[in-house]
Amino acid sequence: MPRTLIMFKPDAHERDLCGKLCDLLGDYNLKILRTRCVEKSDELTRMIQQHYTEHIERPFYPYLVDQMPRGPVTVCECEGTVDDGRKYTEIMREKYRVNITNNTVHASDSPESAQREIELWFSQ
Repeated sequence: MPRTLIMFKPDAHERDLCGKLCDLLGDYNLKILRTRCVEKSDELTRMIQQHYTEHIERPFYPYLVDQMPRGPVTVCECEGTVDDGRKYTEIMREKYRVNITNNTVHASDSPESAQREIELWFSQ
């Protein structure tokens, strides 16, 4: 069965949305296999930098590596397709995002990214 990664970003934690967001995963054919919460720390900063390394040349990268480690993130390895994860995040972002950059959730954008992200977050 394919797997993907879903991340609840600091603004989801700040607004106490993680439980609700977890509950909604099943509605999008996503089954949580394991989760990990990483608190604000140097480790979180390093992991965010590694997670978004493919975007290092993009204009939003400095914002990501500055703002994402401000609070905890929760990552979920889910059974389900990358397309299911993307559909889930599009709807959750529309419903819960604060703004375009504080967009509450992340989902892997390809099977290759999903594998890399799952290995990054769960090999520690």
